[in-house]
Amino acid sequence: MKSIAIINQKGMVGESATAINIGAGPVLKGYKVLYVDLDLQGNLAYTIGANTDGCLEGTKKS
Repeated sequence: MKSIAIINQKGMVGESATAINIGAGPVLKGYKVLYVDLDLQGNLAYTIGANTDGCLEGTKKS
């Protein structure tokens, strides 16, 4: 199993877009990809349409 992590403490530098684009290749080849969105704004989860039921109310996008 290979792992790729995209981490940056400064916001607004494209971590979510980079993670989505890097993960798209393996998905298109039939692999399973696990995205872990630790950003309180939840931009990655929102962008890929993840089910956020059960998340803390302050972190859910409307």
